Amino acid sequence: MFFTLPRIFVPPPNPADAALRGVFVNVGMLVTITSNKRLSGILLMIASMAAFAVADALVKISTSVMAPPQVILLLMSGGLVIFVSLALLQGDRLLDRRAFAPVMWLRYAAEIVGMVGMVNALATVDLSIVGAVSQATPIFVALCAVLFLGEQISWRRWTSILCGFFGVLMIVRPGAEGFEITVLWTLVAMVGLGVRDLTTALTPSGMASTALATY
Repeated sequence: MFFTLPRIFVPPPNPADAALRGVFVNVGMLVTITSNKRLSGILLMIASMAAFAVADALVKISTSVMAPPQVILLLMSGGLVIFVSLALLQGDRLLDRRAFAPVMWLRYAAEIVGMVGMVNALATVDLSIVGAVSQATPIFVALCAVLFLGEQISWRRWTSILCGFFGVLMIVRPGAEGFEITVLWTLVAMVGLGVRDLTTALTPSGMASTALATY
């Protein structure tokens, strides 16, 4: 006599459960990624570049109705109010002697050069060209980090740096018949913002980022 085991009913998969599981998996991956400082820095850099792209578009629109110096004044004034307010809300220390170190003065000067170059470039050059050249700023920072900070990078990064600079040259096209002198504003902005980012790595430890942005 043969006995057959009763068939156990298995409910069909619920799409909602699968979607919820996918959410938890993605959240877990995000937590894992953000737990790594290097990957967190990469994600923050990508987010900041996206924010800069939106800001460039808004500045481009603003320069069509205002002169570049007026736009620069509004940017600096608005930034000052925002960063001072954030520093006060967070209880950060604004009066810090380390903010007047020589490397910090270099950072401030680079910030001014970068902003003047960027606003003038957005006012006189096509947004697509400005965006393409400005995206080479991280490549410029990586090159300067090797030359001045002694950082070691692999041959793959060297290849990326060379390809990036060749791409910038192809966009700017120096010596071409249709070359516009105003395109050089984009290079001024790239150098200024690149030096600013490079000197940010030399910021004294413990100095509040809101204080740094305020100065």
